[in-house]
Amino acid sequence: MSYIPTPEQAEELVKRYNKEPFHIQHAETVSKVMGELAKEFDPERADFWAAVGMLHDIDFELCPEQHCVKANELLHELDIDEDMIHAVISHGYGICIDVEPQLYMEKVLYAVDELTGLIGAAALAADYNGAAKASHVKDKLIEMTHLNETLFCCGIACSAQGFKTKAGNYQIDLLLANVCKQNVTRFPYEIVRLAEDIAGGLMVTMPSQKDFHSDTVVGRNGETIGEICNKFFAAREGVSTENRQRIMRFIENLCLGAA
Repeated sequence: MSYIPTPEQAEELVKRYNKEPFHIQHAETVSKVMGELAKEFDPERADFWAAVGMLHDIDFELCPEQHCVKANELLHELDIDEDMIHAVISHGYGICIDVEPQLYMEKVLYAVDELTGLIGAAALAADYNGAAKASHVKDKLIEMTHLNETLFCCGIACSAQGFKTKAGNYQIDLLLANVCKQNVTRFPYEIVRLAEDIAGGLMVTMPSQKDFHSDTVVGRNGETIGEICNKFFAAREGVSTENRQRIMRFIENLCLGAA
């Protein structure tokens, strides 16, 4: 019998399959944003929205190269409600799965996921690369934040400066709305470019997860493919090569789609 988990139950499931602090923090952030938006657009189902936000990346640490596909299998095994499963996996539409967002809530998740995740992921990638304190990296992270918040501010401004018409409805400030529109055509792509620059070329040239776990012997001294990959793609001290791989795949999925 399928069931709809509460946000708290969804969090327990996420922590069962994910251990990387960033992924858990990202799930919590998306969940909170979805819950707040639901209060405005679908208040009777606020917990459903929040739980979907919490579960949206439940499979990412398990199978980053089968993101959403694996989630579909996993959530069915857990007897999660079918509508919730569709909402969760549809956020990967056009990137890693052919399940299109249909409901308004699903389309909101599609947007919220990327807006809340990319800047934090870029900052974490810089840390894992050992470059978090480099001034030019800090400048790029600041610029990403500036561009993102400018988009948000313009959206708020055109609404706040709106006025009530004689008919009783409200008209936004058209000048500010068009400024926002112009920014939307440029800023998201610049944010993506900066994230890719911070992550580095490794994001698209990195070996697959299968290579990192391969036991095939290829080295002169008997090294396996997995041992060679883990040696030469190591992160900074204190961070596993696997976690570096995961954050690179996460940024790749957000910016470029699944490779």
